Amino acid sequence: MKRWLLVLIIIPLFFLPIPSSPDHTGIYNTWSGLIWCSHEMACIHEVGHKLDDLAGWVSKSPEYQEAVTALGYEYFTENNPHGRDISFSNHTEAYAEIFTLSFGQEQNMHPSLRQFYDWDRASQLLEKYANEK
Repeated sequence: MKRWLLVLIIIPLFFLPIPSSPDHTGIYNTWSGLIWCSHEMACIHEVGHKLDDLAGWVSKSPEYQEAVTALGYEYFTENNPHGRDISFSNHTEAYAEIFTLSFGQEQNMHPSLRQFYDWDRASQLLEKYANEK
């Protein structure tokens, strides 16, 4: 009986977006689709992860990776107003970071990458998390 009680307590924790360390400012839980974020830029980043997930992980597609590679690393370092590091070896992180660089706005995204983001859904999600802050 005690084991089942423990299991019933622990299982919901897998579905909550719980940061794994105190210095994390946001997290997207792929199992539940829930986001936790402490500030606007973290929310934009986590919404980027959710968009990627909802699109079937477009960040892992050869088309997306080719479009990012064609722009070159220099493009992202020169057009990076908040100095965030973009890891191109982790495609899902790069997708979310590139979304963050655009501040979640289509007009700020390079035209060759716009097709890989669902801007209507992005707008809805960003509004939702802005209202929860």
